[in-house]
Amino acid sequence: MSPEFDQQALRKSRLVCLGLPVDPEPWWYRAGAGRGTGGSDVKMQSLRRPSLYLTLGIIQTIHSIEEYLTHLPNRFPIVTGYLHNVTGIFPVLRMSEQTFAVLNILLITFVLSIGPFVYQKKHWALSVAKVVAAVEILNGIAHISSAIYVWTYYPGCISAIGLLVVGVLFFVSKP
Repeated sequence: MSPEFDQQALRKSRLVCLGLPVDPEPWWYRAGAGRGTGGSDVKMQSLRRPSLYLTLGIIQTIHSIEEYLTHLPNRFPIVTGYLHNVTGIFPVLRMSEQTFAVLNILLITFVLSIGPFVYQKKHWALSVAKVVAAVEILNGIAHISSAIYVWTYYPGCISAIGLLVVGVLFFVSKP
């Protein structure tokens, strides 16, 4: 057994433990490097959407931290009160910062726990990922719109740009 084989086996076992697909060929070999083909890397393109989903989960984590540190739950009664006055049906919401933190931790755990299945291209996971990406796009639009409406910083609006951009990229990338 060569040391390189041991390293390959170790890398593969780590991927298997994470539930990620194991491919014996390195990405640069599949891309046609050194073979003069100049071909596109089909395998890497197929990993683009799962990578974007994982990126979306990481940005959501950053977004939740930004919201918590800038006390977004304190603005819930103001924003939902305005929506209630406009629509007449939207409820006025109040939430403690602790409840907000717990709900965000549960959301992030859910989003990131789907990640390995998205990498495995499980149909149900890709469907869930599409819903998550759509919700993150709406979340980004809501925060950015709120910042534009008040014409000042609104909690979560900085990381909302990342949610919006990566969410859109998720939908326009090749499956």
